[in-house]
Amino acid sequence: MQAMREAGMFCDATVIVEGITFPVHRVVIAAGSEVLAAMFAAGFLEGQKLTAELPEVRTLPASSLLRAGAAGKFAP
Repeated sequence: MQAMREAGMFCDATVIVEGITFPVHRVVIAAGSEVLAAMFAAGFLEGQKLTAELPEVRTLPASSLLRAGAAGKFAP
């Protein structure tokens, strides 16, 4: 799943961290983050635009989190 995410295959949204755009699978990141699940809900702007900008997150932790999610290794 990680290779698919990095290649942009079947990605249906983007997360922007420090100006870097990460293609994501909403279902994967929503399963690992209640905050991102809420952001991508249809009633919020991010859900309509399919883009979430995370100004308080740094690139390295974000890329690590996205890799863990794609590997199915989100901590409970």
